[in-house]
Amino acid sequence: MIGNIIGAYYFSVMGLGKNFVIQLGDTYGKIIFIGVFFISFGATVVLLTVGTIPFLG
Repeated sequence: MIGNIIGAYYFSVMGLGKNFVIQLGDTYGKIIFIGVFFISFGATVVLLTVGTIPFLG
């Protein structure tokens, strides 16, 4: 739960812009990488548990 609060804080700060994040002393690229990693990991877990999603197009 603490990790969610900290993660939400980082993404809220990122909404203020890249220069603002750098001025606060955080590394912008690391935060982006961690965010994309967790989103892709979550999507993979859902896809593997639910099954293949048919293409509706």
